[in-house]
Amino acid sequence: MIDSQSPQQRLTNQGGIYERGLLCSECDGSIGFLDNYAYSVLPEIPDESKIQPLPELKKLSIYKIGEIDVPKFHQFIVSLVWRSGISNAPFFKHVKLGPFEARLRDYLLAGILHLKPEVGVVITLFRPPDFDKIMWPPSRVKFDGINVFIFYLYPWKLVIKLDRRPFNHPFDKLSLSAGLPALAVIQNFLSRGEIAALLDVRNKVRNALTM
Repeated sequence: MIDSQSPQQRLTNQGGIYERGLLCSECDGSIGFLDNYAYSVLPEIPDESKIQPLPELKKLSIYKIGEIDVPKFHQFIVSLVWRSGISNAPFFKHVKLGPFEARLRDYLLAGILHLKPEVGVVITLFRPPDFDKIMWPPSRVKFDGINVFIFYLYPWKLVIKLDRRPFNHPFDKLSLSAGLPALAVIQNFLSRGEIAALLDVRNKVRNALTM
């Protein structure tokens, strides 16, 4: 971090969001178990040998994650979205769940033994040039007409569907499914929304330094 009052002074800060009192200790421990599992599925340093082209779609490459505990990973997805939705931290201000808040909480408390049609995820290995390590805030967008939330867990990007409609082709084949090996799509570019977010941050920093 650069202090706008003292540009020569640089400070370091933990790369994460922590909110005291968000969960009780028992729930925090249970959800922490899911977080640990997700970290094992989505490593910080991916295995380059698992990247290969997708023959059906010549412009896409995939990362073969392999066999995982799909219900457990879906529980992690539910916990991630639900925690963000009940958080008061400005970082999560775009995660508004509406009627899904209570539903996701119930799913989390009961455990997900079978996947729910309104919850789905497409995993992306996010590798844009120059800006790969930015901690992007989650956002809500339309993804080919489907309501999704985008979460960034470096170097991964999760497109999480909260919508009873299925993903459209080809993402219906790439979304996480029970009984099938997990795959991730490779994204080596910035979307228009991500470019706009970068420009907004740059303008805010520029204005702060010229105050």
